[in-house]
Amino acid sequence: MRSKLVLCTVFCVLCSACLAQWPLTTVYMPDSFCGLLHPQCLAYDSASNTVFVSGQAGDCIIAIDGATNRKMARIPTDSNVFAIYYVIQNSNIYCANYGSRVTVIDGATNNVLRSIGVGDGPRAFAWNPVQNRVYVANYAGSSISVLRDSSSGIEDGPGPQASCFKPAATVVRGVLNLGVDSRQHTAFRAELLDATGRRVAALRPGANDVSRLAPGVYFVRQASGVKRDASNVRKVILTR
Repeated sequence: MRSKLVLCTVFCVLCSACLAQWPLTTVYMPDSFCGLLHPQCLAYDSASNTVFVSGQAGDCIIAIDGATNRKMARIPTDSNVFAIYYVIQNSNIYCANYGSRVTVIDGATNNVLRSIGVGDGPRAFAWNPVQNRVYVANYAGSSISVLRDSSSGIEDGPGPQASCFKPAATVVRGVLNLGVDSRQHTAFRAELLDATGRRVAALRPGANDVSRLAPGVYFVRQASGVKRDASNVRKVILTR
């Protein structure tokens, strides 16, 4: 009897594992809407629950609704895209094109912000949140391009930072205190993101209980409906 019970338990566990990993659906890319072939790169925008796809042919990236798995938008790029990178702090998407250009897209609106000349064969990205810089690895050019992220788009050289309001936030004993815009003497809507860009809490002016959250690095960002850029993000660290 005991052996039968053990076998039954093992069978149920195996069935659960198989069901949990079973594909939900398949999204076919090469159709009249997008014309994208050989998808090879993915990026996810947690703020809008959107997946962005690039491929070896099609000169575009495709936005897919994370809730319905339907293709929402075809966003043109300079050429075929070898790599894409999503910056959670401002929803910008960087596309490494074939040749020597990077296309920058606003993930919130799916609009192209700018096309930037970089070294030969851009292949990979990294983002520096301290100086608001994006690093581009140029495979064929054996070089690294450094781009500066700004509220008006992307600048590939030094310059004055735009004067933007940062959400004032302090954390004391598990309580996050959110300030107001001292220039307008008004409160503003904000949200708390974890290190992956996932929204973990909606914030209100004043005291917010965050004691239930795990210790680590988080970001306070103005909520949707206002202009977003890297200058409007504040990093906070939660401790026990």
